[in-house]
Amino acid sequence: MLKKVIFVVLTVLCSSLARAQLPVTLHLTEKDGLPDLECYKIIQDQDDYIWLASNSGLYSYNGEVFSEYKITDQKGRSVFGVSEDEQGTIWCNNLHGQILYAPKGQDLKLFKDLNPNLKGNLAQLHHMQNNLIVIWEGGILSIDKSTANTTFKYTMDILYSQVVDGKLYFITLTGDIYKLVENELLALHKSKPVQNIRNPYFIKIDDRVAISYIGNGERKINIIDESHGILPYAGFDAIADAKINQVRYLDDELWFATDHGIFIYRKNKEKYLLGEQLLAPYFVTSLLKDKDDNYWISTLRNGVFLIPNIALKKMHLDWLQGSISSIIRAKSFLVMATTKGEIVLMDQQSKKITDTFNLPKPNAIGKIFYDPFSHTVIISINGEESYKLDLETKKLFPLYKKYNVCKDLAFINESKSIYLTYNKAVLYDQPRYGALNAKTILTKRPYSVVYDHDSKNSYIAYIDELIQYDSIWNPTPITYKDRSLYLSNLEQTTNGIVWGTSNEHGLIGIKNKKVVKKYGTKSGLLSTNIQNLKSDGNILWITSQKGIQRIDTATDSVKSITQRDGIPNNLGDLEITEDHIFASSEKSLLILNKNEHSTFKQFKVPKVYFTNIKLNKRDTLIQSSYELPYHINAVSFGFHANTFRSPEFVSYEYQLKGLDTTWQVTNKSQVTYESLPPGNYKFNIRPISSNKKGETLSVSLVITKPFWQTWWFRALSIIIIGLSAWMFYRGKMKKNEREKQKELANLIKDKRLTNLKLEILRSQMNPHFMFNALNSIQLYIVNNEKHLARTYLVKFSRLIRIYLEHGQKNEVSLAEELEALKLYLQLEKIRFEEKLDFSINVSPEVDVHQIKIPSIFIQPYVENSIKHGLRGDSNQNKLTISFDLAPLSNELVCTIKDNGIGINASMAQKGKTEHRPFASKANMERVELYNLKRNKKIRLKVMDLQEQGQQGTLVTINIPLQKH
Repeated sequence: MLKKVIFVVLTVLCSSLARAQLPVTLHLTEKDGLPDLECYKIIQDQDDYIWLASNSGLYSYNGEVFSEYKITDQKGRSVFGVSEDEQGTIWCNNLHGQILYAPKGQDLKLFKDLNPNLKGNLAQLHHMQNNLIVIWEGGILSIDKSTANTTFKYTMDILYSQVVDGKLYFITLTGDIYKLVENELLALHKSKPVQNIRNPYFIKIDDRVAISYIGNGERKINIIDESHGILPYAGFDAIADAKINQVRYLDDELWFATDHGIFIYRKNKEKYLLGEQLLAPYFVTSLLKDKDDNYWISTLRNGVFLIPNIALKKMHLDWLQGSISSIIRAKSFLVMATTKGEIVLMDQQSKKITDTFNLPKPNAIGKIFYDPFSHTVIISINGEESYKLDLETKKLFPLYKKYNVCKDLAFINESKSIYLTYNKAVLYDQPRYGALNAKTILTKRPYSVVYDHDSKNSYIAYIDELIQYDSIWNPTPITYKDRSLYLSNLEQTTNGIVWGTSNEHGLIGIKNKKVVKKYGTKSGLLSTNIQNLKSDGNILWITSQKGIQRIDTATDSVKSITQRDGIPNNLGDLEITEDHIFASSEKSLLILNKNEHSTFKQFKVPKVYFTNIKLNKRDTLIQSSYELPYHINAVSFGFHANTFRSPEFVSYEYQLKGLDTTWQVTNKSQVTYESLPPGNYKFNIRPISSNKKGETLSVSLVITKPFWQTWWFRALSIIIIGLSAWMFYRGKMKKNEREKQKELANLIKDKRLTNLKLEILRSQMNPHFMFNALNSIQLYIVNNEKHLARTYLVKFSRLIRIYLEHGQKNEVSLAEELEALKLYLQLEKIRFEEKLDFSINVSPEVDVHQIKIPSIFIQPYVENSIKHGLRGDSNQNKLTISFDLAPLSNELVCTIKDNGIGINASMAQKGKTEHRPFASKANMERVELYNLKRNKKIRLKVMDLQEQGQQGTLVTINIPLQKH
C-alpha cells in the first residue's frame, strides 16, 4: 500500500514538473563576460550593438565582447536610462545629474551636468525631434541637443513619464495625467480625490493608451480617452501587485517585464489572456527583441537572459535517475526510456506524465520500439534481457533474450518481425499461441531495417552494404556508382522512397533498387554525420551535432534549428508526433511545434564593418580608399559582424582583388597581407551566416610604384642614359678618330719601313743566292763539265726568272713557292753531284693554290740546311720537306729535316771560322717584320735530332693562314 501511495505521489509530482515547458534560455553572467549582474536597461542600436546600463557603467556588446564606455570626470559608475536617438547617438545619465552621450562610433562625452537642478534625483530622458526632454520629480526641462541650451522649463511634481507613439505622457504624484505637445502641457486627467499612486506605467492596448498603476493598494488599468476621460479596463489580473518595469508589444503579444519575471499575454477575441510566465523568480528590468529575433532580458541582480528561439521549449525531467536513451511515439503516448531502467509515459497533447515504471533491475535500456499490432512497447536492454510493456494494462512482461541488444526492429504483421542484433539479422515468426521460430537472414553486423508494407520488400543496412529482400527473401545488393552503400538509420516516406544516412553522401533516397535522390551539405545539410532520421509523411527530420533539420522531399526545402536557436550539441533520440518534434538531451526534452512558422527563424546575415585597418602594423584612420607609397605595403584588415556569439555563428569570405582571383573563407576577424607589390587592389569582405552571404564591404588600395619604377623616371633615365651614351660615344669616336689617324700615320710609316726592309732583304738575298749559283757554274766550267754547266745554267735561268717575279710580291701561293723550291733543290743536287737525296711531301688537305705564304720564305731555311748541315763528302745526304695542315690552329706546318751533322756541331764549326751565314740572319729579320703585320705570329723552331738519339736537324715553321 505504501509503495502505491509513493508511486501515485511521484507520478503527480512528475506530471506537475513536466508541465513546465519553458523556452530554451541562455543565462549570461560574469563567466560569459557580462560586466555586472545588476542591469537596469538593455537596448539594441541601429548598428546591431547591444547596449547595457548597469551598476558598473555603460557597456556595448558586439556579439563577442563587452566594451566599457566612461569619461574621466564621471561621478560614480552606475548609469541609467540608456537610449538611442534618430541620429544613432547613445544617451544615459546617472544619480549625480550628469547627462552623458556617445555619438555614433565615438567615445562617451559629458553633455550637461544638471545636478544643481536635479539635486540627486534620477531623471528620465526622452527624445523629441532635436530636443532632449529631462523629467524628474521637480519638473521638466527641454534642452536643444545641438547647443545644450534649455528651451523649455516647467516646475511640477512628476512621478513617471513615458513616450508612447512619439508622444510624451506623464503622471504626477497626485495622479494627474498630462501630455507634452510642442513644449506645451495638455492636461488629460485630473485625479479626484488625490490617490496614492505607485508603480505607474503607460501601456498601449488596441491602439489606445492606458495607464497602469497601484492606487490605494490595488492594481488599476485605465484607458486614457482624450474626449471622455479615464475609462476602466478589466484584464491582466495575473500581474496583480507586480511592479511593471517595461511593456513590449511583440509578435501580437504583450510582454510585461516585472519584478516577478515576464508575463506574456495573447489576444483572444476581445481580451488578453495570460499565455505563460517566464523567469518568475527574477526581477526583470527590461527586455528587447533584436534583429535576429533573439529575446534579451535584463535583471536587477541576476545578469542577462537570452531566448534564442521562442518556439523552442524545454521540459526539464531532473527527477529522472538516468539520462534519456530512447523515445518513441506509442498511440497517444510519448514513451521515454533511461539508462537506469526507467520507463516514462507522457500524454502527447497535454504533455503530462501519466505513468512511470522501473525495470526489475536498473539496467541501461538501449532502445525501445512500438509494436502497432499488439499495442505494446518492446524494451531492449544492453545485456541479456528484454521486456514488453502492455499499454492497455500498463504491465511489464519479461521477454528474456528475445530482443536483447536490439539495434533495430521492424514489424511485418501480428506474428512476424525482423530483429537486428549486434552480429546478425533474424526473421521472427511467432503465432499468438505458438512457439517462436527464428530464422537467420544473414550473419553480419546490421544497423537498421525498413519493411515496405506495400511492396512486401525489406531493406537491411549492414556494415558494408545495403540489401533489398523481396517477399520470399531473395537478396539484391543495392549499389551507387558501382560501389556498395554504407548506410544506417533507414526510414521510408509515403512516396515509397527508402532513405538512409551516409557519412560520405549525407542522405540517400532509394526506389526500385536505384538511388533516386541525394542530399548533402551543398543541398543544405548542416553535416553529413547524421545521428537520427525520422520520416513524417514526405518530410524527413534529422539530427546532428549541429542541430535539427526538416527536409521536404517533395520541394527539396531544407529548414534548420541550430545552436543559434539554443539547440545543445548532445542531442539524443528523436521522435515525431502529429504536432510536435521531441528530442532528448540527457534529462530533458526539447519540444518544437512543427506546424508553427515561427519555429524556424529566418536569421538575417549581419552587416560586417571594419574594426581597424593597420598599415605596416600601425593603426590608421578607417577610410574607404588609401593611396600608399611603395614602402608601406603591409596591410591588415580587422572586421566584425554584430550578432550574438558571432565568432561561433559567423564566418567571412574575403578577396583582395588584384592579388586573389577567388574568395577565401576564414573564421577569424583579421586578414593580413605582407609585402604587397605596387598596384591597384580592392579588399572585399562579406559575412556568411546560416549558409547565407551578406553584403560586401570594400576598401580600395593603391600602392604606388617607387620613383625608379615610374614611367616618367624611366623615360627621363632613358633620355639621360641616351644623352650620356651619345656624348660618351661621340667623345669616344673623336678620340678613336684621332688615335686612328695617328695610328694610320704610324702604320703608313711602319708599312713603308717594313716594305722597304723586305725589299732590301730580298734585294740582298737574291744576289747572295746568285753568287752561290755562279760559283757552281764557274766550278763546272773550270772542270770542263760543259754538259753539267749547260743544264745547270738552263735551270738557273728559270729559277732567276721565278725569283725576279716573286721578288715583286709580298706573298705567293704555296704552289709557286714549291715550283721555285724544286728548281733550287734540283740545282743543289747537281752541285752535290747527285749525293743529295731530297723529297717534298704535301698533305692532301693542303690546298697549294689557295694557301698564301711570304715569297722566297722556305728556300733560305732549305739552303741553310744544305749549306751548313749537309756535307759534300757524305755518301748520301738526305733532305725531307713536308707541308701539313693543323686544322685546330688553322696553320700551315712546314718541316725541314736533314741527316747532317746537326745544329750543335755546325755551330761549333761556325765558332771556329767566326762566319755567320747571311741567310739565317736575314730570315730572322724577315720573320720579325712579317709578324709586325700579323695578328697571329709565324713561329720557328730548330731542333738538333741528337737530343732524340738521331743525326741531323729538324726545322719546324708554323705559318698561320690568313683570309684573303
